[in-house]
Amino acid sequence: MKQIALIASFLFVSSCGFHLRGTQNLEMAADFESIHIEVRNEIGEMRQLLERNFLEANVEVLSSASKAEYSLLVSDERNSRRAVATTSNISVAEYEIVQQLSLELLSNDRKILIPRVTISAERTYTFDDQSLESSSEEEILLRQEMRRDLGEQIFRRVNASIRTHQSQIE
Repeated sequence: MKQIALIASFLFVSSCGFHLRGTQNLEMAADFESIHIEVRNEIGEMRQLLERNFLEANVEVLSSASKAEYSLLVSDERNSRRAVATTSNISVAEYEIVQQLSLELLSNDRKILIPRVTISAERTYTFDDQSLESSSEEEILLRQEMRRDLGEQIFRRVNASIRTHQSQIE
C-alpha cells in the first residue's frame, strides 16, 4: 500500500510541472552555426558556461571573430552584496546579492544586433551569524545559480536577436 501511495504521489508531483530548482533542462536550439565569445575574464566561469550553452545547442564556438557568423562581447562582470534586513540587536539578518554583466552582439559584418546592455540576477538569503560556514556556502550556491541564469538569459537574447536579424535579411 505504501508503494502505491509513493508512486501515486510521484506521478502527481511530476505531472503538475514541479521540478527542483536548478534541475530543469533548458532545451536550447540555435538558429545559427558559429559564434565567437569574447569575455573580459578569459578564465572565468561565465566564459565556460556560455561556451557549454552554445555547444549544447550545436553552435560552434570559434576563437577568431573574423571566422564566426556572430561575436558576443561580455564585459563588466560585477558582483555585489548588501544587507537588506537586520535583527533587533543590529546584526545582519538578510543579504541581497547581485551579479551584473554587460553584453553586446555583432554580426560578422560588424552590424550591432544587441547594443551594449547590462543584465543582472538578484537573490536574497538569510544570514546566520551563528553558522558562518553554512551562510557562505549558501551564498556560493546562489551565485552559481545566478551565473547559470545569466548564461541562459544571454543565450535566449542572442538567439532571439539572430532570429530577428535573419528574418530581416530574407
